[in-house]
Amino acid sequence: MRAGRCACLFIYSSLQMPFPVALQTITIGEISIELYVPDEMALRQAYHDGKIAFPYWGKLWPSAIALSRFVVNHPHYIQDKKLAELGAGLGLPSLVAARYANSALCSDHNAEAVAIAKRSALHSRLRNFKSMVMDWHHLPEDFDADVLLLSDVNYEPASFEALLQLINKFLQKGAIIIISTPHRLMAKDFIEPVLQNTIQKEDIAVEQHGQVTMITVLILAAT
Repeated sequence: MRAGRCACLFIYSSLQMPFPVALQTITIGEISIELYVPDEMALRQAYHDGKIAFPYWGKLWPSAIALSRFVVNHPHYIQDKKLAELGAGLGLPSLVAARYANSALCSDHNAEAVAIAKRSALHSRLRNFKSMVMDWHHLPEDFDADVLLLSDVNYEPASFEALLQLINKFLQKGAIIIISTPHRLMAKDFIEPVLQNTIQKEDIAVEQHGQVTMITVLILAAT
């Protein structure tokens, strides 16, 4: 099953960053999204030269593609809602969700990622889209959302407890939380506690570069 195809237009811009970006077209179901993605080789070089921290955010991960596909197939979860994505990286799920949500906030702790996501939104003329540099460990007091998107955030066991506390906080507020995660053995300690709040679960196969990755999407709500 194909998650989407990329057609690189090779329109580069420095964005005042130490690497170029290319505008790509990502097809998710019946929707085509244009977004900017850093040049992989230049990004690696910028890291090796000490100009940027390790760029986990600098590629389209299978979990982001799977979450975007889920949003397209199940828009009722976000239709006309106030939506926020935490740890968004390049922001593909936020860019897709903005087509349905009342408002979409794309956030990441990395300023380069946020700047690129903002450029993608401006290119697509998404007036209900905002981007913000924000660390989900230290959210503003007034931060709120009807729906939270979390794509592949459960990769570091040391952060599981804080992440679970964040999830429980927003579930208690009545928010819907949509999580996409690859199948990782080490993620068991994170997944098991959230299953009690899972109201829907879907496995999605994502094909990239000739490889297939299975991604699980969980929809959480207060029970």
